[in-house]
Amino acid sequence: MRAYMILALVIAILSAIFAIQNATPVTVNIYGFIAESSLAVVLMVTFTAGVITSLLVSNPAVYIRERKKRRRQADSNAQDSDPQPSPEVTQESAESPDP
Repeated sequence: MRAYMILALVIAILSAIFAIQNATPVTVNIYGFIAESSLAVVLMVTFTAGVITSLLVSNPAVYIRERKKRRRQADSNAQDSDPQPSPEVTQESAESPDP
């Protein structure tokens, strides 16, 4: 836990340094929409859009995997609670030969 906090602090400091050093305004033209903002803001927005896109693409696969896992657990629990009766071998059937 402490290592994650230190890592988060280092990333936050590096992000702040990056934003300060890249404060020059840039013009972004997307399908006729023109916007002017600092380079750091543009890069953070595009990074966030990429993360959201990857989450949306991978989310159905995670949902399907979890659903299959729950189904297997339910089947396993059902088998454990209702075991198949085993055939009983009696003394007579073991000793008597078949005609």
